[in-house]
Amino acid sequence: MKAHEVLSEFTRLVQPAASVAPSPQDLCHASVAIAGATGGAVIVDYADPTRMTLFATDHRAYRLEDLQEVLGEGPGWEAHRTSEATSADLGATTRWPLFSVTAVQEVGAVKVAAAPIHAGGATVGVLSLYWATPQPAHPWALGGGPHVAPPGVGEHHGSGLDPLDLLGLLGNLVGAFFAVNSEKDWETYLPWSHRASIHQATGILVAQLRLSVQDAVAVLRAYAFSSGLDLQSAATSVVQQRVTLQLPEWRTGLM
Repeated sequence: MKAHEVLSEFTRLVQPAASVAPSPQDLCHASVAIAGATGGAVIVDYADPTRMTLFATDHRAYRLEDLQEVLGEGPGWEAHRTSEATSADLGATTRWPLFSVTAVQEVGAVKVAAAPIHAGGATVGVLSLYWATPQPAHPWALGGGPHVAPPGVGEHHGSGLDPLDLLGLLGNLVGAFFAVNSEKDWETYLPWSHRASIHQATGILVAQLRLSVQDAVAVLRAYAFSSGLDLQSAATSVVQQRVTLQLPEWRTGLM
């Protein structure tokens, strides 16, 4: 699939009416369709406590993001850190040992991929995709899925984009629509109340344990992982005082 074909198909999918600005849901669904993926998610402020999943296509996509947020590793983190697209079959990689093992146990041996979302010269988020069936259904797609290529698309694969270039282009297109539609109130898609407990719990841990914000988030992630919770549920337990977290003994000896 060539770059101009990707651009044309992406634009057709997300903006059928020129007067209607696309939503994060539109951008995510278009990326999933073009990549032949099973599902995906659009996340902003990826490495910050203000991290937001603007949209995820299904429960499996949400869970893959929850696990990455709690564990602090995975394709999304790598894409954000390196500013490059990445992909792997979770059943056959050791790149993210905690995430790979836990994700396979919970959602199966899916293929995962992620690309940085660039807007205004900065990395503002990550586009994440997954494939329940890793084998490609089309030679130009990253993985299997129900997507059927439009007429004429992908006929000259030899001179088209390779999979990671395709993924990187999709991430950039999502970012371009973010930037072009900057006047749109994106905050209407941000579940701020969903994140309030995480901010509150982080503040509580900063005060109680005399930690930096980054270390407080790390403690919260460790509690979430050990308890089998997503980060929001773990934070709610801290805020509602259902649990009192403490530093490991080796840390308390340094205080």
